[in-house]
Amino acid sequence: DRRPIDKLSVKAMGIDSAFGGGSNFSVTVIEYLSDIQKFRIIHSEEYHRPELQSMLDLIWDLRKQYGNIANIYVDGSAPVVWQSLKQMLGELWNESYMKTVIDSCKQFHTPLEKRMVVVPVNFSTEHRKLLQGMKWAVEYTDNEGKPLIGIHPRYEKLITSLRTAVTTTDPYTLNKVETSFSDSLDSFRLS
Repeated sequence: DRRPIDKLSVKAMGIDSAFGGGSNFSVTVIEYLSDIQKFRIIHSEEYHRPELQSMLDLIWDLRKQYGNIANIYVDGSAPVVWQSLKQMLGELWNESYMKTVIDSCKQFHTPLEKRMVVVPVNFSTEHRKLLQGMKWAVEYTDNEGKPLIGIHPRYEKLITSLRTAVTTTDPYTLNKVETSFSDSLDSFRLS
């Protein structure tokens, strides 16, 4: 779709922070096109060993540039990243508050993203569900054979990561050694 990005359309951002020796900090932004009930990637990039503040500035700029980013899903194993984002956006982030909100959401079957903008995601417990959902969304086509998600060819790393994605013996556990640009894939499945 060649139309300009609509600042009012609903968007989500996925962030895989650079955790580990060879990892990159990766950001993906996806936009929902309500009139055609499809999604498109509007940003997907990896950043090699960036400073945290430069990434916080980038995220702030992307929110202003694209508008209406409803939720920012962040790898929960990097509290310095998601807590800094929450602080930057004026959200409460202390441990007791987070525990209270998470427990309340579980008790009342409320999605966490309804209660907060910056949503820390625990990959150790959610990775299978994230990969399964991403696989379904990427493979889904409508009755005209058109995909649910549009990815522009300029997002080469994301496309390569999708083409090279390999699982372990567990069908929904990503083999990050065998998968090229796995950080782009992780930020995409978070978005």
